Amino acid sequence: MVKSGKSWVIKGLVFMSLLVGGLLAVGETVQASAWIANSPTSIAQRIEAEDNQIIMIEGDTVYNIGVAINIKNPMSLLFDNGYKLGEQYTLPIGTIISWNGDDATIKDGSGKIIGQGTVGLGEKHDDSKPLGVQTQASGTNQSHMEEAIKDNSVSANGQVSIHNQEKSKDKESPIPSSTGEKNGENGGDVKPETETPITPEQPVEPEQPVEPEQPVEPEQPVESETPVIPENITALKQRLTELEIDLEIERINLVETQKKLKKSQDANKSIEQKIIDAQTAFNDTLADEQAVQSQFDVAKLALNRAIMDEAVANQALIIAQTNLEDAAAIPGSVTLEFEAALSKAQNDVADAGLNIIAKEEALLQLEQAAASASQKIAEAIIHLEELKAVEKVDTTELEKEVSAYQRKVSKLQDEIEAIKQKVLEFEQVEQGKLLQQAKTEALKVLRTLDGLTNEEADWYKNLINEATFVEGAESALERAIILDAANKAENEEAKLVQEAREKAINELAKLKDLIGTELADYTVAINGALTIQNIEEILIEAKNQNEANKNTREQERVLEEIKEKALAELAGLKNLTKAEVSDFKATIIGSGNVNTVQSTLIAAKILNEDNKKAKELYEEKQIASKEIQSMNLTEGQLADFLNQISGVNNGIALADILKMAQEQSNINDANATAQALKIAKEKAIEKVNVMSLSDAQKESYVSKINQSATASDINKLVAEAKLQADKNDKEQKVLDEAKEKARAQLRTLNLTQSQKENLIKQVSAASSVNEINLIVEKATVASKENNAKEQLQKVKDEAIKKIETMKLSNQKQSFVEQIVEAKTIEQVNRIVAEAQKKSDSQDVDFALDEAKEKAIASINKMENITSTQKMIFISQVSRTESGAEISDIIAEATRANEVTEYIEDYKTIDINKVKEISKELYDNKISNLMDKSYKKFESVDSIMSGKTSTTDATFEKVYNAIKANENYKISESDYADLQIYFNINERYTKRMIENVNILRAQLGLAPLDYVELSDNAKAAMLSHTIAGQIAGGHVSTKNKSDILVELSNTYRVRGLAENFQPLGTGEIILAREVPMTVEALADRIFKKILNEYKVYSMDYTADNGHLHNVLGGKKGSIAYGGLVITEIKSGNLGIYGPAIQYVYSITELFAKRA
Repeated sequence: MVKSGKSWVIKGLVFMSLLVGGLLAVGETVQASAWIANSPTSIAQRIEAEDNQIIMIEGDTVYNIGVAINIKNPMSLLFDNGYKLGEQYTLPIGTIISWNGDDATIKDGSGKIIGQGTVGLGEKHDDSKPLGVQTQASGTNQSHMEEAIKDNSVSANGQVSIHNQEKSKDKESPIPSSTGEKNGENGGDVKPETETPITPEQPVEPEQPVEPEQPVEPEQPVESETPVIPENITALKQRLTELEIDLEIERINLVETQKKLKKSQDANKSIEQKIIDAQTAFNDTLADEQAVQSQFDVAKLALNRAIMDEAVANQALIIAQTNLEDAAAIPGSVTLEFEAALSKAQNDVADAGLNIIAKEEALLQLEQAAASASQKIAEAIIHLEELKAVEKVDTTELEKEVSAYQRKVSKLQDEIEAIKQKVLEFEQVEQGKLLQQAKTEALKVLRTLDGLTNEEADWYKNLINEATFVEGAESALERAIILDAANKAENEEAKLVQEAREKAINELAKLKDLIGTELADYTVAINGALTIQNIEEILIEAKNQNEANKNTREQERVLEEIKEKALAELAGLKNLTKAEVSDFKATIIGSGNVNTVQSTLIAAKILNEDNKKAKELYEEKQIASKEIQSMNLTEGQLADFLNQISGVNNGIALADILKMAQEQSNINDANATAQALKIAKEKAIEKVNVMSLSDAQKESYVSKINQSATASDINKLVAEAKLQADKNDKEQKVLDEAKEKARAQLRTLNLTQSQKENLIKQVSAASSVNEINLIVEKATVASKENNAKEQLQKVKDEAIKKIETMKLSNQKQSFVEQIVEAKTIEQVNRIVAEAQKKSDSQDVDFALDEAKEKAIASINKMENITSTQKMIFISQVSRTESGAEISDIIAEATRANEVTEYIEDYKTIDINKVKEISKELYDNKISNLMDKSYKKFESVDSIMSGKTSTTDATFEKVYNAIKANENYKISESDYADLQIYFNINERYTKRMIENVNILRAQLGLAPLDYVELSDNAKAAMLSHTIAGQIAGGHVSTKNKSDILVELSNTYRVRGLAENFQPLGTGEIILAREVPMTVEALADRIFKKILNEYKVYSMDYTADNGHLHNVLGGKKGSIAYGGLVITEIKSGNLGIYGPAIQYVYSITELFAKRA
């Protein structure tokens, strides 16, 4: 190995290729991994005509691919993509290398480009040939490698054996001699030593092996006999290198076999645990089934008791009927007591029937539950038997292999030690200094291999320290590099599994319908999963369970709704007794399914109807009795008819009695005029009842008719009712015509389909023309707003097309984004005018734009600054108009990127330093409110001009609601109308964090983070700020707690500090020459905070608390601000002239991470 320049790396890579490919020095039969490198010729043969690409397969090496396609170093295409030298050994099978002319591209198996570039002169093996043509690699030992591959074969057990030993003795060894000449800087051939190898005095002749009758392939590696140790230094080194390679191969085999053994043992433990879990689940299911069976037996007994109760009630009903009939048969007897007994018996029979229905329903549910439980038991048994049937892995052979490899490693170590001792005797003096230098360099490189475990690093450290010649130390280092690359690949896979695990757990947290221990169980299962596929399967199962729980809860919700409706209907059944209502209500509330609720309600309605009929019959009897008593009957006739009425049980019989009584009365008083008047009244009432009158009107006319004393009065009332009915018909016609006209008008308006349908329903339900007119007026306003939105979008589309035609360099996207965010046509026109002005002036500073692009790219590459810091620095670059300022910003960003440690506790900073830096910023750094740099930002006036009448109405509603209740939570339906206020808060926050981080950076404190809040949190922030404005100071509202809850769940913060500035006023003079901006307000408030340096101390007080809050919080703490502008009005500053005044309130919340 040559140690100057980069040549030692190139030669080392050749050596590693020999090691991985199993190409060892000849002279001994050795065993190695079954991997064999594909030759350039075999690789070139896989390239189809005009295909221009090669796909990596097992055995391909980057170097041989380069020879096959005429590229000296294909890895150079990957370096810009973050790959390092040595990582060519970890490129996966399926990697695609393609070319077009001299342009080459490398893609991974998914088609993603991981490297590309143009292969220029000097970067090909043969510059006279194009890419894709096989060449002969110059300055390499390629021919030796191909011949060595041809001389190797794979044994039946998958191990490589090297044959044709005599032929190999005549060839150069692929491993360079320790005394050979150094390679050139571009990787020339290693020249062999010219001295004649020393021949051993007497080689040991191996005994002739006895051929067995039937060859048996060994399951473990074959351990060769210990050879005689050579006596010359060159042979010793050659043999030591071979043995160390053998030792490393056997050690790798040992580690891999141990991993296989461990994996098999873990799989067996997993099967055992699954059997235990399945047995536990079976026991639980069996216990559930026994509990259901017990409930079934109880329910069955309850049903039998209900049937017996019904039989007893029926018997009581027969007795009650018999008693009543007997009593009625006795002339002059009172039967009220017997009637009451009969009524009670009838009720008892109905109750008993309903009770049987309920008990049968309960029994049916338990039968179904028992069947379900039995099914679950059967499934659990099958699952348990399936698990028990899973065959465990037999680890006996693996344990034998581990033991065999351990013996082989021990034996090789002993032989190596013996040769090392011999080498030491030869080179103890002359090689000592050179060897120590090689060890020092190798150990230095070894310390950079962060992919090795401590045990592996110690192993190679020992190999290097124990090496007796330079090549041994270098060989150990080269093998460590290979293992380091392999470990990193394995760690990357573990990292992907962990990332999948964390992602799945995050998704689990979003499943809000998991119940009991389901969330914890799935979390444990995911943490225990070993592959991404297993994690995905568990997550799918959890989502399915979540959906099932959701459906169950939906069914319960539907049942509760049906119960509520049934109870409402039950409350409307006015003919039930309180006891009856109570019983039915209890049954409905306790019902577990819809059928029971509905059957109970039907039974209640039947009983209500029966009670109604009984009540009506009783009332009819009372009326009939009174009516008969008013008839012209004798006392005997009256008593007889009253007795008949008492005994009837239906209206028909009662009518017959009345008829007979009336006939008798007519006979008694055939000439009575009262009877004629009564008939006239009845006919008049019949006519009124069929007219188009309201219930109240009918009731009024019927009352007047009944009070009339003459037929003439009755006729007048009927005529008057007819006039009122005609008037009602006319008004209804007008209302119907107004509705039809409104529907037609709604269909012509610019409304969504759902808006139209909803408004048409409102029109159909309207009871007056005025109500219809209000609905149409509201729809017209909505239609105009939709027209305005469509017109605004049309203007935006035309503006964007116009922007695309302008000469604006890289500013086009910025103007397009401003147009997309614009809220009014005036804003769009202003943006287009500004863009046109830039385009027309031909004053685009392309050098400045290029400097900005480079600066932004440089900032994005910085690894030690936060995303918030990047956002701020990039914003500063985008705003500046000076190349010098860009340099200053990059310098500041670079300084921030170099800071890796921050002061944890701001109170450890010297008070005078805090005062000095705060004062300096107050005096110099924060812009004056009149600074024209604010022209780079959109003014408050422009932002607020984007409001609509809906925006103002929604804000006024929210403001008044918070005024009434500081804990008022803004409805999600209002979020869209409040986006202007949300955007103002976001701009204010970004500017305030920019200011705060300037101060914190100069004090050595970690920067605060900006986070994008959800609309829920943004609404809570707005509510909290408004509440503070109304109160004129700090308020502890629920909305503030809502913000803390979200930040706690998402960013793990633990507490909020708050700065508040109520009812401030900002003035802009000179008739809006420099309009007020959100950023100017943020700077104004920050200057107020900085001014607290005058009274700053270690103690947190009302006078310096704002500055304390700005300095508090460790790395990763979050800040968010709220700015509410409630009024923009004209004012006057005396000698300074007219001004625009902004009435506002501001608050900042500082969320401190734990």
